[in-house]
Amino acid sequence: MSSSRLRDESGNQKRYTDYDDNLLRDEFSQPPSKFQQIKDFIRAILGEITWDQLKTLVILLVMLISFLLFISQPEGEYHISTIAVGSKPNIFKVKHPWELLRIKMNKLVSEAIDGSTNSTITTHSHAINKIPLSWYSMRRSKEINHLIASGGGGGGAVITGDPFYVNATITLKYENQWHFFSQAVLAVPPDYRDFFTYTFELPSDAEEKYEDIQLMLSSINDNTTICGAQILSLPSAAKYEVLLGSTVLIFIYILIIFELYHRTISALLGSFVALALLSALQVRPTFHEVVGWIDVDTIGLLFGMMVMVGIFANTGFFEYCAVQAYKLSGGNLWKLTVILCVFTGVISAFLDNVTTILLLTPVTVRLCKVINVDPVPLVIAEVLFSNIGGTATPIGDPPNIIIVNDRRIRAEPSINFASFTAHVGLGIIFVMFVSFYLLRRQLANFLKGTRISSEKQSEINIWRRTLQRIPRESKEEITVREHLEKYIETLEKESYQEEQEQEQEKNLNNFNNNNNNNNNDNDNDNDDLENSNNNTNNNNTNNNNENKIDISELEEKYIIRDKPLFVISCLVLGVVIMFFFIHAFVSFDLPLVWIAIIGCIVHMIVAHIHEIEHILEKVEFGTLLFFAALFVLMRALEELGLIAFMGQITSDLIRSVPEGQARLTAAILLIMWISAIVSAFIDNIPYTTTMVPIVVKLATDNLGLPIGPLVWALSFGTCLGGNGTLIGASANVVAAGLCEQSGYPISFNRFFKLGFPLMIFTMVIATIYMLIFHVLITWGY
Repeated sequence: MSSSRLRDESGNQKRYTDYDDNLLRDEFSQPPSKFQQIKDFIRAILGEITWDQLKTLVILLVMLISFLLFISQPEGEYHISTIAVGSKPNIFKVKHPWELLRIKMNKLVSEAIDGSTNSTITTHSHAINKIPLSWYSMRRSKEINHLIASGGGGGGAVITGDPFYVNATITLKYENQWHFFSQAVLAVPPDYRDFFTYTFELPSDAEEKYEDIQLMLSSINDNTTICGAQILSLPSAAKYEVLLGSTVLIFIYILIIFELYHRTISALLGSFVALALLSALQVRPTFHEVVGWIDVDTIGLLFGMMVMVGIFANTGFFEYCAVQAYKLSGGNLWKLTVILCVFTGVISAFLDNVTTILLLTPVTVRLCKVINVDPVPLVIAEVLFSNIGGTATPIGDPPNIIIVNDRRIRAEPSINFASFTAHVGLGIIFVMFVSFYLLRRQLANFLKGTRISSEKQSEINIWRRTLQRIPRESKEEITVREHLEKYIETLEKESYQEEQEQEQEKNLNNFNNNNNNNNNDNDNDNDDLENSNNNTNNNNTNNNNENKIDISELEEKYIIRDKPLFVISCLVLGVVIMFFFIHAFVSFDLPLVWIAIIGCIVHMIVAHIHEIEHILEKVEFGTLLFFAALFVLMRALEELGLIAFMGQITSDLIRSVPEGQARLTAAILLIMWISAIVSAFIDNIPYTTTMVPIVVKLATDNLGLPIGPLVWALSFGTCLGGNGTLIGASANVVAAGLCEQSGYPISFNRFFKLGFPLMIFTMVIATIYMLIFHVLITWGY
């Protein structure tokens, strides 16, 4: 062993070993770097906190950053003006200029002003379109004629009439003189619901170098038209608003997929982060404006139907229907699944699929409780077939309603209720029947009829839901909660012991069966085979006897409890559903939300409801809040340009394909699959709203694309794509909320494992159908 000699404090020599050398090396070594100190500090902190605490700290940090962005509204002015654009320029002075200046215009009247004009003003935006022209090319009639003939180029605005062309000129003032800086032609669409957006890049030192900056808007001819003009000065970071919006969407999906928070909380967080970005990059919307982004018609429709279904549930009708459905299936779970899925798909084709799920989910949950199986797989199957069935007609799914109600598509003689149902409905028939093959493989465990819990476990679930409703405000309430928690813990121990006893008994039976099989080894082959078959049949018989349910006993137990309330509820719901059907075929000025709300009020009056709290407990306020947050999130992402960007990519890819059958094939494939993937991860309503003008533009731009197949492809993609994830369609969220209220939560991952493969499978079938009937055969055009 090597050693070294050093002197101690008294001057005497002292012997050190290698071990002591290491100590000396540590003693005389350099102190740790700042980076190492920071790492040690973070490691020390992380070692003291739990995962939940770390998760909360990260989210609070995100909220703090979002709050700072939310209050940091750009200093640039925000103009929303109604102006008469004519040959005389409208001048806007740009104060506190940033790096970008964005102009957004829409046409508020359909014709040029010839005296007095009444106009309708709207704040809803659709596609984005921009055509920059240089200062010199603007004056060349050839360029302007090309611009008018092509409808402005790009895929943003749909030209079904004449667009209104506006000169937008930026001038800069320095040394007391105005100097031209930049100019563009704005092709304002003829439809007041469509906007044209263009963004100028200003000099980075504009505010310091130039005395003043102004924007001039004038028409390129002598016509004068009333337009809405929105002018906003933006920071340079606004160039990356699409990328930042995508980041927000990915962040929210991480929270939902990994279930770090409840999906409603995740949606609320995402909507606030998106609003913060919108405030920092553009302008902070007012509270009333954000509330206006919420589709109150959908919220009101869901609320009214939830109240009526909650009242109807008190009659015992859902349990009665569950028993009758199980009786009709003969106790066969696969036959029961087929019956419910086909019924759901057919009803959803003629009744809004959200309403269908609101009515059928309680029946399905009661049915599975009665036969003691997990209702989640069966509910998911119903939702998937509800979205499939709703695709078949123009009134079955919200995207289809948006498509057929667009005035540009309504003007096409080849597209009506009958033609839409014929072209899309035939494909859905193929899709639905083939889908049962994959569904049976996915529901293999469910079809075994495995019981998910004993009666004691069901009792535990009931007490847990009761515990969640008890507040912690008074001393008595806290005492009740403590006693209930102890009782639940006792029930869980008893349930665990029962499961252990059942498992031991099952193992013992298997051991005895194995011994019997081994004893038969000395018999001849025929006898051995016969005995093995007998043993197998006996085992199957025993399993069937264990899973078999006495239908007569269930029919005696689950009956209509309140027949007068049942009759009243049937009348009210029947009238409401009848008006829903009439509304789909006859045009009258009574939206669906009013039908649901009026029916809800009438139902509570005739049912003599006195304890309103009991009925309101049946309303899924968490689901309604989730929808509200989702509407705000999607509108904020739309304002950031994310949805228009996706639609523009689709349009550009289609235009890049050579004209002919190849272009039609590419258009069908791109519209279907991009729509399906996008609709699986974002709300398909704003996406459909964005894609409708693009589809019509593709069909009217002399590209050789008939509008029919493009419309059918958009319907297939947006509707079937909603099956991909839990938040892909409104019916998915409603079903998840109803199941969660009954004690059977549907996680994002569980829905994804069933829904996404089926979405891909159904899209493949629909694609094959479209290529055969609308490319090879060219049916209908």
